[in-house]
Amino acid sequence: MINILGGVLLGIVTLFNLLINGFYSAHIFYSVYKAGFSISQIVEKTLPHSFEIIGFMLSGALGFYIAWNILLLVKGKNLQVNFYKIIGTGSVIIFIIILCAAYVEAFISIKN
Repeated sequence: MINILGGVLLGIVTLFNLLINGFYSAHIFYSVYKAGFSISQIVEKTLPHSFEIIGFMLSGALGFYIAWNILLLVKGKNLQVNFYKIIGTGSVIIFIIILCAAYVEAFISIKN
C-alpha cells in the first residue's frame, strides 16, 4: 500500500520504500552469505518467497505510474484512457500475489 499510495506524492515515497527494502534485502543476503551459507542454500530457502518480491516490485511500478499520470495532469494533459482500469486491475493482482505469499509463509514455509 505504501508503494501504490506513494505515487500520490510524485513517487518519492515509493522510491524511498523500494530503496530501503532493496538495501535491507541485499544486506541480509550478504550477511547470510558471509556467515557461511552457500548461494545454492540461500536460493533454496528464498525461492518459495520470490513471488512476493514480484508483487512488491509491481506495487512500486504502479506507484510510479500514478506519479507519472499526476505529472501529466499538472502539465495540462488528460489522464490516459485506461488509468483507472490499470490502477484497479493492478491493485487486485498485487493484492492476490501478496496474499498468496502470506499463505506460503504462514502455512508452507513453517513446515520446512
